[in-house]
Amino acid sequence: MKMHFFVLSTLLKVTTSLLIAGYFIFAFSLCFLYFNQKMSIIDLLLIIIVFAFMALQHFFYIRVKLDAEILHMLYQEFSQETTEKFTEQLDQSLIYLNLMPEKKSGRAWDLRFKGCLKLFKLQIITLCLQATLLFISIIFPKL
Repeated sequence: MKMHFFVLSTLLKVTTSLLIAGYFIFAFSLCFLYFNQKMSIIDLLLIIIVFAFMALQHFFYIRVKLDAEILHMLYQEFSQETTEKFTEQLDQSLIYLNLMPEKKSGRAWDLRFKGCLKLFKLQIITLCLQATLLFISIIFPKL
């Protein structure tokens, strides 16, 4: 179990690179759309979509980064007793801060690992959608 915490926290730390790539695509998309000779309604719509993807990318970054830090902390101080106590305290804190519904408290770590991976995959999908939007706007500049 200790190795699960280590591997997943290490994997999730890649989230910073994904965010940087997202900002690069975001900036490149805005520059491309801005320097387009004629701004159309479609270009303005694309700019709004680019902003929405970047906001979503940043949201996923914050969530995944938090998960990575929590998992890393658990890896460093791993023992069965410490993990159970920490899990209870973590759930209470997340519920208090309205970051988790009460019905999700006490879940097994296997389910939590799956949730972490799901968020990470959503961040990757968002990055792919950003890149796809950029390529579409370059290949088909005048839809």
